[in-house]
Amino acid sequence: MNVSLVKRSTVCKRLAIGRTLSFEHERVGLLPEPVMINARSAVWGEHEIDAIAAARMAGKNTDEIRQLVRDLTAARKGVSA
Repeated sequence: MNVSLVKRSTVCKRLAIGRTLSFEHERVGLLPEPVMINARSAVWGEHEIDAIAAARMAGKNTDEIRQLVRDLTAARKGVSA
């Protein structure tokens, strides 16, 4: 599987949120925790961010997006949620 990785700045642009709000979204489960590729660089799978953006466009509510984020996080580990 070919996975593209994106940094926080790209996540913020794709989801039309600011940097500070992106940290809040992580805290409340509306954005998966990033994958740390070194001590100072965090990334997400581009497919994860695309899925969240699509859910928002489809009018999914906060609880549905939280479930999506749980599913995406579980998929990283190969575990079904």
